[in-house]
Amino acid sequence: MSIIGKVMAPLFAVGAVIGIAAGVILWSPPEPVAAAGVVQQAQPASTPVAEGIRPLGNKFVRAFHFDNTSKSWLWYDPEVPSLSTLENFVTGRPYYILVNADATLATPSKPASDPHKLTCKGSGANRNCWNNIGW
Repeated sequence: MSIIGKVMAPLFAVGAVIGIAAGVILWSPPEPVAAAGVVQQAQPASTPVAEGIRPLGNKFVRAFHFDNTSKSWLWYDPEVPSLSTLENFVTGRPYYILVNADATLATPSKPASDPHKLTCKGSGANRNCWNNIGW
């Protein structure tokens, strides 16, 4: 096999497309292929925050999420939704949820059959009502 054949043979083996036109080699890399047994995942689903917190009613106070890409905190407060920076809960991402009483919340990661148990413990200065959940 010629040197050119040895160089180009692997490209054909992985499904690359090569064309030769007027002495110029045109090459298109193959489409990415998932490894055997790996399922391609679609983009995670998202839920508007106002819709996601609706089941909590007046027990919901606010929500926070740290956006690792922008390195900033996003937040949602139902009293000032127009100023809030958190617009959607994204499946699989973590959120801090502040409640003013114990509650349960079903999300894509925890369905109604086994919802998140949001708690509000203690009293006075020792009251802690923050809950970290995976949406």
